[in-house]
Amino acid sequence: MAAGTAVTLPASALIVTPKGTMVGLVDREGRVTMRPVMIGRDDGASVQIASGLTPQARVIATPPEALAQGDRVRIVRNRGKGTANAQN
Repeated sequence: MAAGTAVTLPASALIVTPKGTMVGLVDREGRVTMRPVMIGRDDGASVQIASGLTPQARVIATPPEALAQGDRVRIVRNRGKGTANAQN
């Protein structure tokens, strides 16, 4: 990852699995893709992603426990907070 392109996420966006740490991304069709990531820095409430994401990625901030690859979700904007969540 080039300097200046680090991505910081809320810790709630992380999905810890036996295959490693992942995040859920939403594509243009509203489908979920599970993406493996490497954590660079963990500040408790937020984490800096060292590799696996670009700043343009649409990451699910608080993924539901049952979220799976290929699920269809819709984006729900949190009023006044500038963040979004996905509901399936």
